[in-house]
Amino acid sequence: RELAQADREGRCVVLPCKIGDTIYQVDYMTHGEALRAGVPEKNDPRSKRKFGRRKAEYLPLMVREKKMVKSLYSEFGKSVFLTRTEAEAALRREQDG
Repeated sequence: RELAQADREGRCVVLPCKIGDTIYQVDYMTHGEALRAGVPEKNDPRSKRKFGRRKAEYLPLMVREKKMVKSLYSEFGKSVFLTRTEAEAALRREQDG
């Protein structure tokens, strides 16, 4: 009854996968990942430290494998995808401008 009421009110959402399933997210590399990948560090005046992690404009995007959580639902098709192939295609589109 409660679920039917929520559905009538437009509060029900069907997730594209189960919570805990593997998904692929296009995300910025961390500063450490960029250094390990050999990405040259730029002297960017907009770079700053926040919570001990360096945030900088030069950090490139990468495809990151993650576990699905509810908070990622709104990012499906934008930065979160069900397959690595879809995520890599989105990454290429982003890099091509």
